[in-house]
Amino acid sequence: MDGWVVIGSFILMCGAGFLANYKNRRIWLWMVLTFLFGFFALIPLAVMKKVRDEADFKKCSACGEEILAVAKVCKHCGTAQ
Repeated sequence: MDGWVVIGSFILMCGAGFLANYKNRRIWLWMVLTFLFGFFALIPLAVMKKVRDEADFKKCSACGEEILAVAKVCKHCGTAQ
């Protein structure tokens, strides 16, 4: 019976790692929290919003608003980047 507990904990930890990676959170932190608290650690992780990657955005040189890093034209002021 103890083997099933270890396998179940490992599966939950892997699930927490995948979910944390998808939401740009710390993978090992959430795996350890899931090991310590079990399924209850997955609830806040599942509810959290995805953290955006700052490398995907830049500031417009004309108006200073944040735009996508791959944008050719600012969607706020229309200035070519």
